[in-house]
Amino acid sequence: MNELHPDEQPGAATIALDYAQVLSMNSETLFMHTSKSLHTEQAELPTKYVSRKTRREASGYLGELIRVGRDLFGIIEARRYLREIRNVNPKKIWIHQIGNYIPRVLLLFLPSVAPVMMTVHDYSLIVPRKLYPRDLSRKQIESLNVKFEAHETSKFETFAGLFKKSVYKVRRLILRFYLRKVKLICISQQQADIYRIFHYRVHAIIPNGIETCDCVNASGLTRGSSVLFLGRITGKGVDRLLASLAKSGMEAVFAGGEEIGELLETYSGKLNAKFLGRLNRADVLKEIHKATFIYQASDCFDVYPTTGIEAIRHGAFPIVSDTTGLRDLVSLIEPSLVLNSTQNFVPLESYVENLKLNGYELSKRLSQVNSRLSTIKQSLNSYLEIM
Repeated sequence: MNELHPDEQPGAATIALDYAQVLSMNSETLFMHTSKSLHTEQAELPTKYVSRKTRREASGYLGELIRVGRDLFGIIEARRYLREIRNVNPKKIWIHQIGNYIPRVLLLFLPSVAPVMMTVHDYSLIVPRKLYPRDLSRKQIESLNVKFEAHETSKFETFAGLFKKSVYKVRRLILRFYLRKVKLICISQQQADIYRIFHYRVHAIIPNGIETCDCVNASGLTRGSSVLFLGRITGKGVDRLLASLAKSGMEAVFAGGEEIGELLETYSGKLNAKFLGRLNRADVLKEIHKATFIYQASDCFDVYPTTGIEAIRHGAFPIVSDTTGLRDLVSLIEPSLVLNSTQNFVPLESYVENLKLNGYELSKRLSQVNSRLSTIKQSLNSYLEIM
């Protein structure tokens, strides 16, 4: 089960669907998700969708409290999904991302149906939004080997912060209670370390698998000295990238939602950049094959970004931050490709110069790191042992 289908929101849904498709080759597997309408069905994979209603969302603190309340105490909605799952009569239940439309209170009841395993693709069990270094204490940040810069806050911000932290703490107590009979799987070491800081029991760490490169016509694509950014912009350090691109004049390609296009317009005439809008998976891989660098240097904690491992698989160099779960792998390629979270500039010209001088050695290290990545089947075998 994953809350959304990849047609609506790639990422965790894409990973979940990939696993389900491979599982379906050797066992009876059903992929369940919510939907406003039908999506493209996979011929080899039975898919069950549960309809959902469009909600009017409140903004600000009130909206956040309402969303948290629905997630933790939405018993009526949870019963609807529980009924659908019982009708399937599963022998095992594998949960990926839920919590917006499918309330997490469902996790309290699912173990009565079948053994439950849950892969967490983000930090939403800790805070109901993206997790930032400021959400952790200085001691906790230091234990993660992440650079942190304290900022002055007003009295109101301090009070509001204490209130939110209290709400989040109670929320975590409830979620840990819901998860007491669920096997929790993390996808990166940094993610597991953070979850353990907040007293969650992590059963295993299994990095997402990704298929080896067999891209058709990839050999005909040439790499220029360019940077590619894919996805959503919140917490992804895009302003730092744009400021650096404006100074270097380096070519850049952006793909994703309209908010990226609107942001690029504010830099009109200052960038050598093009915006491609939303891309399907095949076009994403094609763009990765054209690029030299893939930018993934998030300001927030980014668990194990799929675009980053796709970059390594398909021969591009990821630029990440120390808050990204890929940082240890990327540092094996080139330590300078790992920015610290307080760094406000990306040394693009230095990267290009280093590549000119040490291209063979860097490509060799990239290939070595690529060989360490798991395929979907290898990761799935680890899950099957747990099941």
